Amino acid sequence: MLAAIANIQAFVQGLGQESFAKDGKTLRAVTYEFVVMGEAVARLPEEFLEAYPHLPWRAIKVLRNYAVHEYFRLSPQVLWQIVSEELEPLKRELERILKDL
Repeated sequence: MLAAIANIQAFVQGLGQESFAKDGKTLRAVTYEFVVMGEAVARLPEEFLEAYPHLPWRAIKVLRNYAVHEYFRLSPQVLWQIVSEELEPLKRELERILKDL
């Protein structure tokens, strides 16, 4: 998941919301990395997920399912909100958890 987050952050570096929404290649690359994150969450043991209930495991899986099955309805604005507001806190928390393991 950390690799996927790093990829997303690299893909959007220097972009604003408008340029992100217009860049089909970056939109698809970011969407793919969210799929990767959802797959990773789906493979985590239930005990691990339960040990960190404050993390948005379900939302990550839902986003993955939406990206795979409803990709034509995926909103660039929603993706941008997640990328710009939610990824960095998730990254920090995952790094903290990794240190504790």
